Amino acid sequence: MTQKKITIFLNKFLIFLLGERITYRLGRSIYMHSRGDIPNDIAYNGEKLVQYSVIKEIANNSDFSCFNIFDVGANVGDWTNLFLSQLKEVSFDGNIDIFVFEPVPSTIATLRQNLPHNSHFIHIQEVALSSSPGKSDIYVSGKNLGINSLHQDDSNIQKEVIQISLDSVFNFCLSRKINHIHLLKSDTEGHDMEVIRGAIPLLSEGRISILQFEYNHRWIFSHNFLRDVFLLVEGMPYKVAKLQEHCLLIFKNWNPELDRFFEGNYALIHDDALGWFPTKYADFDCSNSLRIT
Repeated sequence: MTQKKITIFLNKFLIFLLGERITYRLGRSIYMHSRGDIPNDIAYNGEKLVQYSVIKEIANNSDFSCFNIFDVGANVGDWTNLFLSQLKEVSFDGNIDIFVFEPVPSTIATLRQNLPHNSHFIHIQEVALSSSPGKSDIYVSGKNLGINSLHQDDSNIQKEVIQISLDSVFNFCLSRKINHIHLLKSDTEGHDMEVIRGAIPLLSEGRISILQFEYNHRWIFSHNFLRDVFLLVEGMPYKVAKLQEHCLLIFKNWNPELDRFFEGNYALIHDDALGWFPTKYADFDCSNSLRIT
């Protein structure tokens, strides 16, 4: 019996045994796990690992006396609070500035309550980052749900629309005389590619160590793809990485299998910062199976 016939037989047997719904859910779970598409929970999706690795570098590298951290699309502050909790575990004598970006007024109110009060190194910015400064409408999905988006999709037609201010990473750093960003996290519900484009002058000069960004189906509504990220950094000293719980998967080249719009987190990592993280290299074989080396 050929492999194809065995697969068809097993599919039919599982559907007969478990039913279509359970078989689908089981198959999807196995498929996504084998691709490295893991549940997007901040404690297990690699974001905690990235923070820990950067913080370890902060503590151990005497060449750095000042660190700049950007939390873009902060929502109610979960990412920043996790960073602060991990930062408490190390001894660091230098300066650190955390710039927290959130444009929706109702969310900002909760954000201010959740972050430490009167902290001199946390700077809340009531603005969204994009490819250029300006104004834009944002679709607000309710109180603090974390899915407010600058892009209209099939699920937010009836949502509240408000106008917000935009800035770019480059323009913000220029106005604040910020020379280097050590970690920039972007979670902007489909607008992440525009955040990256707004950082191009800094990326071209190697002035961002790690730019982490969320990728999901909302990229469809902004008409962007992961392929755009790979094309943007061609010739730059950056690698594209997919976050996992215990390591980062480095992809040397784009593959169509990457643009499946399964929610997860990726990062642009400067070559000089690769050593900060546990990494493995990954690609897809001729059967479109993920191959890790």
